[in-house]
Amino acid sequence: SSGRPSSAAMVNQETTATVRHWGSFFGGAPGNFDISKSPVTVTVPGTVAQVGTSNSTEYALLANGALYAWGLGTQGQLGNGRPQNSFTRPVRIRFPAGVKIASIPTDVMPYDTGLAVDTRGDVWGWGDNGGGELCLGNTTEYATPVELPLTHVTALAGASNHALYDARGTVYACGQNVDGDLGDGTSKSTTSPRKVARLGGLPVTTLVASFADS
Repeated sequence: SSGRPSSAAMVNQETTATVRHWGSFFGGAPGNFDISKSPVTVTVPGTVAQVGTSNSTEYALLANGALYAWGLGTQGQLGNGRPQNSFTRPVRIRFPAGVKIASIPTDVMPYDTGLAVDTRGDVWGWGDNGGGELCLGNTTEYATPVELPLTHVTALAGASNHALYDARGTVYACGQNVDGDLGDGTSKSTTSPRKVARLGGLPVTTLVASFADS
C-alpha cells in the first residue's frame, strides 16, 4: 500500500484454517521488516472468508466475524493493543464486545494502518493513521480499533496515507492529497471526510487505491 507491493497471501482451499504468505513486511522505524522468500503457512482458528494486506501486516477475516492479523505491530497495526511484531502467530484484533466484522479491503490498506467494516455498515480503523486517513480529525496512532465517523459503508480502500469510503452512496476521502490522491479537485490534505468530486451520483461497486492515486 506504499506503492511497492510487499507481500502476498493465498488461502489454502483444502484446509481453510491456513493462509500462505510470502514477500516482505516493512514499516515504522528503519530496519523494521521481515522477509519470506517462499510461502510460509500461518494457522487461524476458523474458516477464512477474506484476506487483506498492507505494507506491514496481513489480515484474515473468519466466517464468524473475527479478524486476525500477523506481521509488524509497532505502529498498532495488529490492532491488539500491543506495539509488538507477530510474524508467525496471528493475533486477534480487539474490537469492542458485540462488533462482528463483515468485510475488509481486499485490494490494499493504508500505510501501517488497518480498516474493517462491521455487519451494521460502521467502519473501524487502527494503526499509524499518519496522514489522517482514518477521518478522525487527527493523525493519532491507535493500537486498537476505533469507530470512524462514517455509516452505511459498502466499499473502502486505502494506500500510502489516504483512504476512500463509500458511505450512503457518497464517496468520501481522507488523508494526504499532495498529488490529487483524494479526487476532490484540490491538492489540500484533510483529516476529516471530504467528498470526491464529479462522480455525478453514479453507483460505486468497488474502490481501489495505490501510492498516489485511487
